[in-house]
Amino acid sequence: MLKSRFRCLLGARQLHYKPSKATKIANVCVTLHNICIEYGVGTHSEDVSEDISEGNVEIGHDTQNTLNVEASEIRDQIKSSFN
Repeated sequence: MLKSRFRCLLGARQLHYKPSKATKIANVCVTLHNICIEYGVGTHSEDVSEDISEGNVEIGHDTQNTLNVEASEIRDQIKSSFN
């Protein structure tokens, strides 16, 4: 699940950095993954993101606005949890 969310961690892609920087990147990916799990951003969102990026899904203006509002709310919740 982690590698499908953060494709930079796949073996084929490899992190071409010094080990200390690659470790930091991996740690950030794990942290963001855990935040996504905490806030309920799951496999459904990943499937939709893949379909959208591949051009398989057309979404209307209202749906896009709803997604933007939901994303903004999640970002605000995450931001406030760090204060």
